[in-house]
Amino acid sequence: MAPNTACPDGSAGNGGVKLGHNRLLAGAPRRDIEALDRELQAKRQTLQTALRQGPAALMRLNQEIIAARPRLMPLLEKAWDNLKVADAQRKAL
Repeated sequence: MAPNTACPDGSAGNGGVKLGHNRLLAGAPRRDIEALDRELQAKRQTLQTALRQGPAALMRLNQEIIAARPRLMPLLEKAWDNLKVADAQRKAL
């Protein structure tokens, strides 16, 4: 299979140019590339940590929602009733 012309590195493509940052920074000072590598690695670790913590955070949020429903439902019903009364009064004018 011929390389995707949108991807000069021969990668699959999938709709975009896929060049490693090292190829994009060709000719840049080595220390700048190494600094960028460190920044990217730190960002990657932060994102991976957030992804690993995601399921637990979603479960906590789900539990908070479940706990809040009984407390908030009466307020919602009262607001709905008030809206219906106000609508009926407006129509009666």
